[in-house]
Amino acid sequence: MQAASEKRSGLPEQSLPHSKDAEVAFLGAILLDSVGTSEEMEHLEWVDFFLPFHQVIFRALKRLKADGKPTNDLVVLYDALQAANEFEAAGGTYVATLPDGLPKIANISHYAEIIKIKALARKCIRQFDANIERLIGANGNLAEVLREIDSAHIGMGFGQKEPRNLFRTAVDLAKESSLAEFVVKPYVLAGAVTELVAKIKAGKTTYILAEIVRVALEKGAVIYLTEQPATSFRVALERADLLGQENFLVLPFNAVIGKEWSAIAKIALEKCKQVGAVLLVIDTLSQFCGLDADSENDSGSATASMKPLQEIASQGIAVLTVRHERKSGGEIGDAGRGSSAFGGAADTLLTLRRPQGNRRPTIRKIECVSRFDGLPAEAIYELIEGRYHYLGTEDGISEREAEAVILASAPECEEKAKTLDDLLGGSEVARATAQRVVKRLAVEHKLTQTGKGKKGNPFRYFLPEKDSAQNIHIYGQKEFDGIL
Repeated sequence: MQAASEKRSGLPEQSLPHSKDAEVAFLGAILLDSVGTSEEMEHLEWVDFFLPFHQVIFRALKRLKADGKPTNDLVVLYDALQAANEFEAAGGTYVATLPDGLPKIANISHYAEIIKIKALARKCIRQFDANIERLIGANGNLAEVLREIDSAHIGMGFGQKEPRNLFRTAVDLAKESSLAEFVVKPYVLAGAVTELVAKIKAGKTTYILAEIVRVALEKGAVIYLTEQPATSFRVALERADLLGQENFLVLPFNAVIGKEWSAIAKIALEKCKQVGAVLLVIDTLSQFCGLDADSENDSGSATASMKPLQEIASQGIAVLTVRHERKSGGEIGDAGRGSSAFGGAADTLLTLRRPQGNRRPTIRKIECVSRFDGLPAEAIYELIEGRYHYLGTEDGISEREAEAVILASAPECEEKAKTLDDLLGGSEVARATAQRVVKRLAVEHKLTQTGKGKKGNPFRYFLPEKDSAQNIHIYGQKEFDGIL
């Protein structure tokens, strides 16, 4: 058995990094009221001191400062220590020896930094010891323990000071930040995480390569993590006309099999920085994270999977993740397979689906919700020869289809005028859509309406005469607005 004071690192407690001289000089400078001590005291805590006497003394000095009492008066300090029953714990009369032989110190920040760095070194060593214990004790959850250890961040970097103020006012944010810029309109923004959810073989990789990657490459390099083998991905690249693009860098999944997700994310970030990438694509996220069905449904695992991507986005890089849609589908925020925490951590959510109804098999619908304003809620595309062609919104397309059916069926004279039901015939045009369309067509003088819209005298429609385009085309009504 190791002694209680021994750690697995082999260092006894008293041998851990510390500087007694720096601690004495800093405490003595406070008692001498040296310039800068008040500010530097704000950036140190009593646990940053190594020697127990010094921890008690500094804690008492911080309390005095917080209470608005002088920190350069030994009598006041003695009273505070005795009131807290800490006089002996502070070394008794040792306190009075701290400023002995010290001039007023000008480089107080230097001693404060030494104390902070030594404290950080001790923290790292203790964390190292704790990680060893966790690794030895891991039983069946070694991968999870390694992932947590790898993603842990310990304190600040050596030679760096903690931020003076972690908080920002709204005025600060307005000055320090700018409006998000599109890497690819209308969905992918720099410094944001966009999630695309689609069913298997729905054409999501084709859409990403042809409509997002191609555009992003005009602004900079693109890093693409793909689950596909080289043979099938090459076909997708050729279809999108991306073969030969030197600033398009691909990381196949089979090249990183066995690596933890946090390590893969670090590799991707380093490459993004190296080549100045504007976009990072992960297709699919669950594959690269190594999530099975159970862990994919766990919100903790989902949140941990998204954290490295949020950190990458914080570097100003656009991040696009791809996930499979659950069998049951669902609303856009819950459409992705697994925990909704994936979508909750993203800034923009997209679904790529085949629209309902008997539409052409090449039609795709994209729906969007986002933290950013102005992104289109939906868009309809048609996939033709490997490229997506924008057709408009679903309502717009439905109305164009309805218009075609109605105009094709409308007679050329009033005597043969048809009701709306007769115009629609056996088509699959929705009646509500058709009603909107006939009103618009009448306003545009593309269709003439007659009848009173009552039982026994319903509205009927026919095409206007070609040479009477300037005539009024509403019959049986006093006011033109009656059709609206």
